[in-house]
Amino acid sequence: MMKITVSLVLLALFFMGCSQATQKQSTEKSLENTTQAVIEKSEDTLMKDENTGDVKYETSKWQQAKIKYVNVEGGFYGLITHSGDKLLPLNLDKAFKQDGAVVNIQGEKMENMMTIQQWGKPFKITNIKLIKAGRVKVPVNQ
Repeated sequence: MMKITVSLVLLALFFMGCSQATQKQSTEKSLENTTQAVIEKSEDTLMKDENTGDVKYETSKWQQAKIKYVNVEGGFYGLITHSGDKLLPLNLDKAFKQDGAVVNIQGEKMENMMTIQQWGKPFKITNIKLIKAGRVKVPVNQ
């Protein structure tokens, strides 16, 4: 009787392990599909058609900007576009924090948002490419 009970318990554990492995695979596949959808949508900006009221996506355009270290409010990095607009990047990667670097960026301006820096328009970067490297270390007296 003891052997039968042990065998049944082991058999149940085996099937539970197989079930968990299948769930893990399906969860990973679902996460992969969701990630791909987010990546595809991150290049688009949500827009509302003024005539019909329909919501549509519009691809954000690439623009060139220079990264500038601004020594105000504890110091931060800002973007100055080729046209002279000041953008405050909300998610600038550490690798791109180089004073004087030139980059191509894609993203969206964030409306109705205030920042401590009070410099430029808050900007969420969706894509960034380094064109020319800048200085990594910024002088203290700047």
